[in-house]
Amino acid sequence: MAKQLKYKLAIFDFDGTICATREAIVYCIKQTFSALDTPISKENLINHTVASGMGLDETFKILNPLFFKQKPHDLNHWIATYRYIYLKEGLGKTYIYNGVKKIFNKFFANNIAIIIVSNKGIDAINAALKHFGLIDYVKLVIGDTKGIKKKPDPMLFDNIIKPKFNNIDLKEMFVIGDTKADILFAKNIGTDSCWVSYGYGKEEECMALMPTMKIAEINELKFIKPDFDWDL
Repeated sequence: MAKQLKYKLAIFDFDGTICATREAIVYCIKQTFSALDTPISKENLINHTVASGMGLDETFKILNPLFFKQKPHDLNHWIATYRYIYLKEGLGKTYIYNGVKKIFNKFFANNIAIIIVSNKGIDAINAALKHFGLIDYVKLVIGDTKGIKKKPDPMLFDNIIKPKFNNIDLKEMFVIGDTKADILFAKNIGTDSCWVSYGYGKEEECMALMPTMKIAEINELKFIKPDFDWDL
């Protein structure tokens, strides 16, 4: 990219962007249905729910629509069960993508604030960030929060991010993520977007939303300040 981009805030997705978590998510979904003695009536749609970047409430409704139509009040119990299983077993099936720690280190050293916005439970995000040595680089972590609508709704930006970073212009922010939820989130808040093609989103869906840029590996983010010695 020819021009130098002056970003001051990077809004990262987590699943499929910072860490490879598909194996962990699929495993914990199946374990949740097993633990609650309920069949997955739409098992062929598990990968679709991961690729869409949707929250657990939508995921469970899609995988067994009849059950949750009859018992919608059970959703909170299901989500709590999934998160309990994920905290116990999910981290062992989670892998950090090559180059993430170096990029985080360089962003931090170059005064580019890093925040993470995910539809994932915040405890699972924090556990992974600590495990992979990323937590000290991150200014703010936003996970699935009661009373706050999930991506791509702009509510979490308006209620949480904007008040904390009101000194940074929208033109100085960008969203980095792998699904259409991330690109739509960027559009809804009025920032640039960077689609990571190595994640879980479907290319035809994501590129149809015309993200500002596309990268095939995390190290490509060094273009945001090409005059900086990235040493990657």
